[in-house]
Amino acid sequence: LVAAILGAYVLGFRFTTGVGYFVAFVLLSLLLTLAVSFGAEVIGNKAGRPEVASQLLLIPQVVLVVLSTGLVPVDAFPDWVHPFVQYQPISVIIGTLRGFTSGDVAIGNLFSSLAWCVGLLVLFGVMAVRLQGRES
Repeated sequence: LVAAILGAYVLGFRFTTGVGYFVAFVLLSLLLTLAVSFGAEVIGNKAGRPEVASQLLLIPQVVLVVLSTGLVPVDAFPDWVHPFVQYQPISVIIGTLRGFTSGDVAIGNLFSSLAWCVGLLVLFGVMAVRLQGRES
């Protein structure tokens, strides 16, 4: 996260909204990272072999990152995929993170982002802990 923020800073990105928004940006980013890390742990644990796990981890990465509003606006996608792109977790969280940088955070979007992060964290966290318990 530090490397990404520093890289963005070099390219001209600036937080102009204050320390509170910056802290919220970092905390939400870390919460998503923890949830996704638990998800990767579950996939890796269930896959059994590193080669299989690395291939399986590409699927959610491609689907959730490429089909999100992180790279292009929702209107750039075909009409039939708009609902998925607009409401999938990465797009919702990206909208909130952008709001933290502009100072215009929609409360509904913030709560949706927190719900996605906490929900994924609980789901994947419980699964990861159970899978680790079975191996020991």
